[in-house]
Order: sequence, then C-alpha cells, then structure tokens
Amino acid sequence: APFQWPCDTTEFGEGSHSFGVRAFDAFGESVEAARSAPVRNQVAGALSPVQVRIVSPSGTDPLYGSVDLAAEIRHDLGLRIDRIEFRVDETLVSAVDLDPPADIRPILAPSHIVRYRWDASEAAYGSHVASVRVRDEAGNWGVASRRFGTAEPPPADLVVEREVVRNGPTFDVLFHIRNDGGQAVENLVVRDTAHGFQCAGRAEIRRGTYGGFEDQDPAPTVERLPGRTSDTAIGMQAGTLAGGASLTLRYHAVPVLADPYDASSLPRFGTGFGFSYDAGGGHVERNPPLVYGLSYAEYADATRSADYLAITCPPNLDLLNESAATDSLLARMADLARARNGVLGYVSAARAGLGALSVRELMRSGSWGDQMAEGWRDHGYLLLVGETDVLPAFTLRGIPLADSQYASMAGSEEPELRIGRLVGNTADKLEIPIDSSLAGVYRAEKGLLVSGPEDTWEPNVKYAAIGEIAMRIKGLETRLIHTEYWTSTYRALVEGIRIKNGPK
Repeated sequence: APFQWPCDTTEFGEGSHSFGVRAFDAFGESVEAARSAPVRNQVAGALSPVQVRIVSPSGTDPLYGSVDLAAEIRHDLGLRIDRIEFRVDETLVSAVDLDPPADIRPILAPSHIVRYRWDASEAAYGSHVASVRVRDEAGNWGVASRRFGTAEPPPADLVVEREVVRNGPTFDVLFHIRNDGGQAVENLVVRDTAHGFQCAGRAEIRRGTYGGFEDQDPAPTVERLPGRTSDTAIGMQAGTLAGGASLTLRYHAVPVLADPYDASSLPRFGTGFGFSYDAGGGHVERNPPLVYGLSYAEYADATRSADYLAITCPPNLDLLNESAATDSLLARMADLARARNGVLGYVSAARAGLGALSVRELMRSGSWGDQMAEGWRDHGYLLLVGETDVLPAFTLRGIPLADSQYASMAGSEEPELRIGRLVGNTADKLEIPIDSSLAGVYRAEKGLLVSGPEDTWEPNVKYAAIGEIAMRIKGLETRLIHTEYWTSTYRALVEGIRIKNGPK
C-alpha cells in the first residue's frame, strides 16, 4: 500500500454518495470498508470556479457595423468547458456546445479567449448589455456582462476608380468600388458609356479585393446612344455593398469601325458615367467625372491586332426588329468578336442601299482594311451578319445571292478573305448561331466537308478525305460533298463552255 483511485466526481450527481473499497487475498477471502461523502461540484454562482471577464466591447466608444464580442475565461479547478453563450440584451446570438469539452488550462497564455463576430446594425441605436456565459463539465456557469452603446453608422460613401486594360483588340473596363462609410448600400447600379465601341453583352463582378471574377447576374443592359450607331451605354447591377467592403465590376468593349457616311466620335469612355444606390431610407444618384480618353494611336493599335471582322447594318436591323432586340444582337456580336480576336464594322443605311460593291470598298480601298491586322486582306476572316435586306449580296444573273466576291480584295475575282454570313432577318434568329458558336464550339457533334473547284479537283478531294478521317477520329459524325460550283463568274463560264463542247 497505499492504494489510490483517481476519482472524477463530475461523473456523479450532486449529493451524498458511498465510496467503498474491497480487498481480496490469494484464497478469495475479502474485506470491505465504506464511507459516505457528499459530491458538490456545482456551487453557487458567486462561488463558481468558472471565471469570465469581458474583453470586448470596451463600453466606452459607441459601436456600429460588425464588431467583436470577446471574453477571457479561466477555471479555478481546471475543469473542462462544454458550452459558451453570447447574449445581447438577454437575446442569445451565439451558442457553441463543445463535444468533447475543451481543456482551457493555460499552457503558454495565462487565460483563454473566446470570440463572436456580431453585426451591431441588428440592434436599435442606443444602450445595450453584452453578456458571455460559460459552463464547465460539472454544470457550473460563469457569467460576465458589460453595458455598451450603438451609434448611427456614418453614411455610405462610395469611392469609384476606373481602370482600362487592353487585351488584343478588346478593352476591359474595370470599376473598383469601395464603401468607406458605415452604412450598407443596396440596389447599386453602375452606368457607363463607350464612344467608338460596342459594349459586350457579358460583364463580371468580383467581391472583395482578391479572388476571381464571376458572371454578373442579371446580365448588363446594353443600348446604343441616340443618333450614334457606334456609341453604346451599359448598365450593371451590383446589388449590396456593406460598409467597409469593396467590389470590382468589369465589362468589355469592342472597337467599331465606323462608316465614313456616319458621324463618328473620339474613342473614349465615361462621358455618361454615373451610379445610384439606396441607403439610409433614401435613393442616391451620383455622376462624378470619370472620363477616360484614348488617342487614335491607342485605338489603331487595338484594331490592327484583329484578324476577324464582323459587319452588319444596324439601321436596317432596326427596320426589321425592335431597337432593344437590335441592341441585344449587337452586344452578342461583340461577345463573338471578343472571343475571335476581332472587331466590328457598322455599315450605314446609305451605303447598304448602294449595294455590295460599295460595302466591299470599305475593306478593299482602305477605310476599314487598313485598320485591321497587317495581311488581313490576304488571310483574314469576314463575317456578314443579316440577310440581304440587312447587308446586300452581289448579283448573279439578276439574283442577289452571291457573297463570294466579298472575298476578293486585290481587284481580281480571286478570293483572298475567308467569309461567312449569318442568315436571318430577326435579331433572335441571328443570335442563335452566335450563341451556338460561343457555347458549342468545343462540343461539336457533326461536320460537313465540301471539295471544289474542278481545276484543283484532285487535291481538294484528297484533302477533304483526309479531313473527314481526322474529324471522325475526334468522334464527329461527318458528311463529305464533292461539288462542281465555282468561286468566280469567269471560271464558271469557262467550265460551262468546256462541258458544253465536251463529249457529253
């Protein structure tokens, strides 16, 4: 001996218990002794071994916004803690049950700190009482309270900075917005104008200073400025911005090559900049000066990095659609041009009325062609958006159905450009292939290959067949057509004469 038993009396209820010991010898004989004693782990509040001291709030300065409720806790007997409660005016705002209970005996620090982040704006302005209640595993509570006051937060104060970054032909316009006031703002809307640009139909938002951008929901509104085809306005909804918080909005602007028949503007952003929000029961509208101008050299550097040009005639589209539908289509065209390293070109109604030759002169003579990437006329891409009553086609035997001559930039009938046309008169139908191109380019299921003309028949058949094999390896369902149609009137007639005089 002596024989000892380390007994945890917190496992027993409060009150009298009998504690006994029995001893056995080698022959199985035993002897027993017992003694009764009271278990009293739970003591009166004034004598509680759980010590709590409020650390925050201090009780001196009035609070607003998000604040820390914090307390220092100790235990005189070293028992563990199993519950922590934070209350404001006896209303429970946070409760944490610790399972298993936490050992708060100090190792390096003389005490243990517990915290809860509380939004003081939830309470009415004036005097309040914060209390922290801590329970140990024996059921003893320690409590501490402190009176403090909340104050009317300072009014919202938005600080907005503009940043413009060029990515190839596209300009990214960013607004860094910070709320330096204490009040949150709601229904934050930012408006901006872009002269000489088409705003894209997609914008992004980033909450805070770091992290990635997310697509803005709802999507921005984009519309042309009155009387200015290549000038657009964009509206972006940013929602709520708390006091002391920040966010960044970003939209994209694609340069628009203007028809010399139309009035053009100096390339710049922000002549119509403004923002609005709701705060403190009122609505606020602000229009601070935040103009960002570009030199013609900067603008030219952007357009001359583009090898893709998408053109249409907005006035003719307006004749076939509501203005809002045309605006939606033009914004989607900007999304497509941005994805294709391209710019837009807006043909005037007067030029479209003169016919396809006049439209082609915009690119052939230099008005637009010289603003594109070097060599664009030889290996660039031209996309015509709209049916022939939007953008004219070349006439073949009295029928306006040929686009092939748009591809001829050198004055002969030999094609240089790659061209395509989105057919349709209504804006919603024209948006379908644009949306498909943007969303489905990496999810294609079918492919069509066409070979011709005949004076290069054998190579075309060979290359088309090779292409068909390559596409099928990629898992595409393909179709191959060998055609005898021609890309110029002259060659079509020569071949026709040859066939007419031949053995057939």
